[in-house]
Amino acid sequence: MNRNITKNIFLITEILDVMRSTMEAGLNPERREGRYSDCFVYVLSGCARYHFKDRVSNVCEGSVLYLPRESTYKIYIDCDYHYIYVDFHFNVEPKYTLMDLVIPAAYRIECKFRDALRYWIRNTKSGQLMAFGCLYEIYGLLLEHSSNQYISSDNKKLAEKGAQLIIEKLSSKNLRVTTIAQNIGISVAHFRRVFKSTYGITPNLFLTQQRVQYAKHLLGETDYSISTISDLSGFCNPYYFSRVFKSYIGLCPSKYREEQLNKK
Repeated sequence: MNRNITKNIFLITEILDVMRSTMEAGLNPERREGRYSDCFVYVLSGCARYHFKDRVSNVCEGSVLYLPRESTYKIYIDCDYHYIYVDFHFNVEPKYTLMDLVIPAAYRIECKFRDALRYWIRNTKSGQLMAFGCLYEIYGLLLEHSSNQYISSDNKKLAEKGAQLIIEKLSSKNLRVTTIAQNIGISVAHFRRVFKSTYGITPNLFLTQQRVQYAKHLLGETDYSISTISDLSGFCNPYYFSRVFKSYIGLCPSKYREEQLNKK
């Protein structure tokens, strides 16, 4: 059996806890005894380094970290580290140790972690069931995001060039996949194919995801109005921006800004 959770599909038997937490810069907590549960960690902001026995895993905003049961590690916090975690059990024998894993930002996964937390803290049977559903959705998104097939280095470079162009032109409301494909000199169909093989999502979803990430930065670091942030992020209007933002993050822009202000 492969020890990687994205190469096998494991059943989830129970959720033990869902919490939001913070570690301050300079802290270096260590887990010397093996974890009592499996755990998914979603990084809301900040960065950290997890030192395992034979490797180091670096995580930053948008990353998902899988911590297997029985794992030991030390965490190095370079800047304030905010995260949501879900403690749960896979149906794997305790003697069988799975691999830790870091997965980059997946489509709408932050919203699923926030939903799981919101349902769990209701402390009701229905809330626990809905949190359980969110956890399976998170696992499914991670499986989907990690299922990329082999891609040649040339095609990967084309996809990376396209991604860089998308990031550079985020504020353009007229940005289209056809324009990006033309700029790198390949057909739209070929661009979509190599892009999804490389990043696990379509160019359009990547564009929206990057716009939402940029909007998060502006909401947390500036006092621009919601309308201005919508415009700077390349959304066609504030109403559409608010709808898309909430579908990705689980909070409307004004609530997200309020959350960021409360951290300061």
